[in-house]
Amino acid sequence: MHHDALTAPVPNPVAISVAPVDYSDLARFPSAGRLADDIVQCHAAGASVVHFHVTDPQGRPTRDTSFFADIVQRVRSQCDIMIEGSTGGVGATVEERSAVLGVPGVELASLNMGSCNLFGRPYINSPDDIRGWAERMHARGIIPDMCFFEPGFFTAVPELKARGWIGEPCLAGICLGFPNALPATVENLVFMQSKLPPHALWTLVHHGGRDCSLLAAAIACGGHIRVGFEDSRSLAPQQQATRNHQLVAHAHQLVRQLGRDVATPADLRKALGKCE
Repeated sequence: MHHDALTAPVPNPVAISVAPVDYSDLARFPSAGRLADDIVQCHAAGASVVHFHVTDPQGRPTRDTSFFADIVQRVRSQCDIMIEGSTGGVGATVEERSAVLGVPGVELASLNMGSCNLFGRPYINSPDDIRGWAERMHARGIIPDMCFFEPGFFTAVPELKARGWIGEPCLAGICLGFPNALPATVENLVFMQSKLPPHALWTLVHHGGRDCSLLAAAIACGGHIRVGFEDSRSLAPQQQATRNHQLVAHAHQLVRQLGRDVATPADLRKALGKCE
């Protein structure tokens, strides 16, 4: 583990991100109005970032950003939550995954840092594509949120830093529990944290979590947390949320119970060096 990680004070406050759409359940895919309302309620409950993908109104990947942009406009007219677009998506084309980078109002974008198996399929993020997404994000003033599903993904970081496409501090997601990728354990969380660049702002993305134990571990390790239907509907064993803002409120309560404050979007923008 980095010496800084052992000696530095635990950062405060904790940012809660929400990924509100379950893309595996398109029968319940929300309308633009309902999704926007859910996001605004998540902001009111304590979320500082929302993460979602460019799709058509039926939830299918597309290069047409009109549905996504409509949601961004609805949300932005009501609150200042940070908008993170996804350049991910198993089975989506590179063109479909790149479309979000042209949408006004997107401040952050996920950047998957390598290839792996995911949900029973190969999830391809070639070095050329990673460089291409990172360069486009840099040119548009979008902060990359580097996603790490496996330890080998960290080998892509030095080149992006050398090219000046990753800022200081960098933003990262430790992604655990995804089918066919690194399991969600405290041991793996601590190991992955130890491989992050020094001073990174990082978020635990726990897919399929049934309780808050690993979220609590991430907070204790100085990380931020993500909740939402894209990851899990579970509030606790045998207890499911019906709206995303319930998951955010539950996470908010967890953060406070652990003696920490919850970050506002302004707090996170300041930490990332973004001007208001």
